[in-house]
Amino acid sequence: MMSQQRFPFDIPNSAEPQPAHLAQLRQAVAGALAVAENWGDLQDVLARQGLAYRPSGDGLCLIRLSGGRVLARGAEVGPDYTALVRRFGAGFPNHPHAGIAATVLAARQNPGGLPRAASWP
Repeated sequence: MMSQQRFPFDIPNSAEPQPAHLAQLRQAVAGALAVAENWGDLQDVLARQGLAYRPSGDGLCLIRLSGGRVLARGAEVGPDYTALVRRFGAGFPNHPHAGIAATVLAARQNPGGLPRAASWP
């Protein structure tokens, strides 16, 4: 289990996250993903570090819990949203674009991407 330490540095306000900040965020997300079995686990582990995922457009962003400041796009610091949907077998809770997860999960059920053949009489 990861330590209960808060995120260790303050990211300055800037248009783009700096490489050193992204590296530390990637490490935090990778550690959370190493133990998470579902979205709730992931959010719980990130919260212990003062972080959380939030819906953003058709994906996710990583925010600082204190103040809600966006730190990075989710795909900049970890797997993209569709990869996480495949991993957890569900969309992010209350994501405004539920159709994305539905499409990903339907493709998972039908890996060839072709319509299923009707059964012959």
